[in-house]
Order: sequence, then C-alpha cells, then structure tokens
Amino acid sequence: MNSHRTTHVPGRRTRALRAALIALPGLWVLSVAGWELLRPAGPDLTPLLAAAPALACAGSGRRCCVLVSGGGALLVLALLGFLDGGRATGLHLGVSCAVVTALVAACLSTGRGRRLLRELERTRAVAVAAQQVLLRPLPAAVGGFTTAVRHLSATRGASVGGDLYEALVTPYGVRIVVGDVRGHGLAAIGTVAAVLGCFREAAHAEPDLAGVLRRLDRALGRHLREGPGEEDRDPYGPDGSAEEFVTVLLVELRPDEELSVLNCGHPWPYRLRTGGCGGRHGGVETVDGHELSGAAGTGPGCRDGGTQPPGRHGEPGGMGHGNKPMAPLDPKKAPNPAPTGKAENAASVEECEEGTVSPPTGSPVQPLSDAGPLPPLGAFPLPDRLQEERLPPLRPGELLLLHTDGAEDARDAARRFFPLARTLETAVSSGAVHTPEELVDRVEAALLRHTGGRLADDVALLAIRRGAARVPSGRTAPESTGGTVAPPAAAG
Repeated sequence: MNSHRTTHVPGRRTRALRAALIALPGLWVLSVAGWELLRPAGPDLTPLLAAAPALACAGSGRRCCVLVSGGGALLVLALLGFLDGGRATGLHLGVSCAVVTALVAACLSTGRGRRLLRELERTRAVAVAAQQVLLRPLPAAVGGFTTAVRHLSATRGASVGGDLYEALVTPYGVRIVVGDVRGHGLAAIGTVAAVLGCFREAAHAEPDLAGVLRRLDRALGRHLREGPGEEDRDPYGPDGSAEEFVTVLLVELRPDEELSVLNCGHPWPYRLRTGGCGGRHGGVETVDGHELSGAAGTGPGCRDGGTQPPGRHGEPGGMGHGNKPMAPLDPKKAPNPAPTGKAENAASVEECEEGTVSPPTGSPVQPLSDAGPLPPLGAFPLPDRLQEERLPPLRPGELLLLHTDGAEDARDAARRFFPLARTLETAVSSGAVHTPEELVDRVEAALLRHTGGRLADDVALLAIRRGAARVPSGRTAPESTGGTVAPPAAAG
C-alpha cells in the first residue's frame, strides 16, 4: 500500500533534549549536595531538594524517575544531617517532609498522566482507522497502472484534511479523482467525505465522466444545504454556501487509449517523459533502459526519437500541436525501422517536416493540457453540456503527477513559491526518477526542504505510470500490445 504521510524520526537534538530532561533531577540533587558539602559559608540550599520529584515528573513523566529522584533527595538529607552532627535537625526534618509530599504528588500525577496517555493512544487508533476509511491508501497497482501517493496535512497529527483523492478500477477504465476543498485541516473533512463517498459510487455507475461530475455536484449541494445552522445562514454571506466550493479533477485511464479528463478549477497534472520513455537507440525504442520493438502507440522515429500516440476520438492518425487531429498514418507507407543507416533518418525527417508525425518537443515535463478549466464545484452551476478533454494516452514509461494547489502555493521563509515544475524537470533530467514512488518521494523531500517542514495548506501528490514489461537485454517485445515476451529461439 502507498503511505499517506511522512513518519517523523526524532533527530539528534530531540534525543539529546530528552536525555537532558531525564538526567536533570539527578543533577539537581547532586548540585545541592555538592554546595552543602563544599561551601565554607553562605545560604543553606537544602530546601531545594524538595523540587527533585517535581522536576522528574515534569521532565520524563516516568514513575521510576520520580521515585529515584525522591529517594536520592532523602538520602542526601540523611547524609547532610549525619555530617553536621544534628545541628540542623529541624530544618532537615521539614525538608524531608516536603520531599515526601512532593514525591507522593508526583507519583499520583504520573499515574494519571499514564492513564490519559493510554486513552489518547486508543483515541488516536480510532481516529487513524476512521481517517483511513475516509482517505484510504491506494494499492500500488490499479488496472495496469502503478501508483504512489503522498498526503501532507497542514494540521499536525492529522492524516486527513481538505485534499481528497481516489483511484478505482471500474467497467469503464481506471477512474481517478483529485480535489481540494476550500480551507484546510479538520474543518474540511465533512465536505471531503461527501465528495469521496459520491465518487466511489458514481464511478462504477456512470458511463462517462460528465455523469460522474454531475453527481458530485449534486452531492456537494446536498451537503452544503444540510449542513448545521443552515436556517440562520445567509447563502451569500461570508459563511454561506455560496462561499463553499471544491476544485475537482476527474481522469479516466485505459491502456493504449486516450485520457479522458474533466477539470473544475483544479491545477492541471504534469506529464513526465522520463529517460526510459520515448527514447530511440539504433532504431529500437527503449523503456527503462530495455529495448522494445513495435510497442503500442509508436510510430516511425523523428528527429528526437519521439513516439506517436493514437489519435483523438479514436482516430488512428494521432494528435498534433494543440491536441488537433492529424491525418491517418498509412502503415504501408511507414518505413521499416532499421538498426542503423541514413535511409531511416531521411524518411523520418521527411515525415516530420510533412507533419505526418509530431515529435515531442520542449521540456520533458509539460502540463497535461493548457485548456481553461470549468469553475469549481459549488461556485457556479455546471453548464448544460460538459465536454470531456481527450488527450494522448500514457505511453510505457511516462509518468503523470496529479497534485493539489498546496504544492505550488507552498512558500519558504522568504515568501517564494515552491517551484514544482522546475523540481520535476530536475528530477527527470537527473535520471533518478523512473517509478511513481521515486517521483513522489523526490517531490515530497524538495517540498519539505523548501518550506522547512511548515505547511500552510494541505498537499496531495498522486503519481501514476503505465505498467511496462521489463524486457531483458537481447530480446524484444512482440508486435501485439500487451503480449508476452517471445521465448528465445532454440539453438541450432
């Protein structure tokens, strides 16, 4: 399962502070004893020994530390009384009574603290179980795609906030939702529950994303209308339902087919072409450093070794710039790939110039689309006609990073925004990112470094990658999509 948040590991400073707090009562007793034994003249500090049990209770909270510190204080008082010949018996007797009183009070306090701690642990276990039901971990593999997710809550100790996500295998493909409720932290959990509960039902029932989105809109409207205090709330006031909204991104994935996307006010995901995606070495396509031949969605090589995805709305010709359909590519006219030689390069260049094949250009990290999104849910009614955005499919080795606005809006101490796109470009160019888990780990670490671990808004990161068969060196994948690797030919 994917993890939801980072586990905090105490650093050296934290461990040193805890050790100092445990040792403080003993040092206190030894300091008072040393002063009384070595001072030639001056004030009598023996009454300070009564503070040792209280220091142990406040510092460690452990009953054994309280008993050791109290016993040490009484032992020092007995030793000092023996050495001064009983001249300060009254003072020492009074201090001993104070030590015993502080010792009993500290023991009772630590016992009550331990009971409260056990109750807190039980409450936290219940809360964690409830949070995982609401925002449950995603499986590492979903319908032919691998996933990884990270969720960082702005509320300390919470694993659920104003961000939501889910990925489901449905009869219509893998459907993913990522959203962000207005506000953050625990106050947004009710809205998150309403939206996620509706999506988990609608994703299996509705044949298209438009139907899913309309059901989410109706569920959000019911949640806002049925909220507490609705009879006294001005719908257009600062606390009214008109001020409540949710940004939502719906994605439908199927291997070798176009992506279907509906975006309501949410940041567009990033498509990443990693070092193992779309490269060509000697006319053979490589995925994660392994050779592939005849992979689905590939076309003849262009200048930069790009690949050609299937066309828009099922057209075989593929997509040009601006997501416009292109003329169908006749397989009979496509040149056969050759390991070397200028003939292939000349044919590839000619086809690129003619516009038959559109090579990927620019940065290896690009927004999934540049189209304007719909308004967020709850802010305005949905239009009568919802047009899904149709985009080229994920090729083997490509990564898709979905995120909430808390990632790009995060700031450092100098109020500078987190450079998410630049971080992704650096990660891809370094060759250190090949899997969704590596991607979210890299982004999470960079985000926490940028903000110093102090988040002003919840952050959700969901990476997805189309699964690709690992092809050993010297072997190629079969021509058919999704087939198995052909066995090596028998010797002789």
